[in-house]
Amino acid sequence: MDAAAPNLSPVPDEPPVPIDWAAKTLSIVIVSDAWLPQVNGVVRTLSCLGRELVQLGHTVTMVTPGDFLTVPCPTQADIRLALARPASIGRL
Repeated sequence: MDAAAPNLSPVPDEPPVPIDWAAKTLSIVIVSDAWLPQVNGVVRTLSCLGRELVQLGHTVTMVTPGDFLTVPCPTQADIRLALARPASIGRL
């Protein structure tokens, strides 16, 4: 079965306009509850992703537990739990 590509044009029945992604720079926010000093696959993957996006010319902001008041997780003290109010998130 040969499926046609979806038409992403904002105007129905017109061909989509190609996007030159190489000429675009994006502002990207990555939010994670896992961050340094934890050492795990999530932290490593997001660190690498952020670095690669910056090398491609994008602006990257990481929102991590370090941006908030934290308390240790009762069952695993090296994991910090962020205590954030909606207003503090909105200021980011």
